[in-house]
Amino acid sequence: MMIGTTTQYHPLLEGFMRVAPFLNELYSEDMTIGVSDTEKLLLSIPGKTFTLGLESGYILQEGDGMYEAVKYNKAQKTYVPKEVFGYPIIAMAIPLHNEDGEIIGAVGVGVSLEQYNTLLGIASSLSAAVQQVTTTIEEVAGSTTILSENMNQINEQSNFVLESVTEIEKIAKTVSRISMQSNILGLNASIEAARAGEHGKGFAVVASEIQKMARNSKDYADEITNSAGKINELITKLSSSILNISNETVNQSAATQELSATMQELSTNARLLAEVARKAIGETN
Repeated sequence: MMIGTTTQYHPLLEGFMRVAPFLNELYSEDMTIGVSDTEKLLLSIPGKTFTLGLESGYILQEGDGMYEAVKYNKAQKTYVPKEVFGYPIIAMAIPLHNEDGEIIGAVGVGVSLEQYNTLLGIASSLSAAVQQVTTTIEEVAGSTTILSENMNQINEQSNFVLESVTEIEKIAKTVSRISMQSNILGLNASIEAARAGEHGKGFAVVASEIQKMARNSKDYADEITNSAGKINELITKLSSSILNISNETVNQSAATQELSATMQELSTNARLLAEVARKAIGETN
């Protein structure tokens, strides 16, 4: 959003208002940026795919993060669920001070967590699929007469699990790439803040938060990638077990026990994967 002359504002506020549009373009994650004085929003930069619907001149209100940053003179970090704006976001805001330490405004960033939300949905679907497969295996162990029909069903469900793992790996790679780009951006922002001296102190805090979020994203991506790799290996074992059962029905009992153990391990990893996805979102509370 374009703004007019900013000569009536404190130089620190002017600096953030000038930098904000470029930060939005450089930052790889989908985010919205706002700069305010102690009462109202001076600048609002929408995200790449979403907007909070707040315009310049918006009066700060309780619950929007920037209001609390100004009122309590403290950095704010809030998780906003999908029900509020249609997509989950993590909102961060910090107060800005003049040379005498007086609060002159705030700067806020809202980052979309839609990718993590998508990951959680896939992880939940994967867990449900694993549970369904486990139920089918128990039926196979109890009756040899329906073995062939159940094997077809297991094959279909295994394909669904493989498709879910593939999607998870794609998201993990995207998150890892985003975290790397974000870390570089945070480092560059810290350098620019250092060059700005006293006026760059507030911006340095935002840069630090960006780097912290990038490191967290990298950790989540690594955990997700490891879990997905384990699940891929277990699916291979599962397919091998299914083939053995189909070809050697006389060894059904032993093969089913092996398959059950494999599915138990797969179920454990599926739950771990879902927990990682929940932590990626829930830790922001």
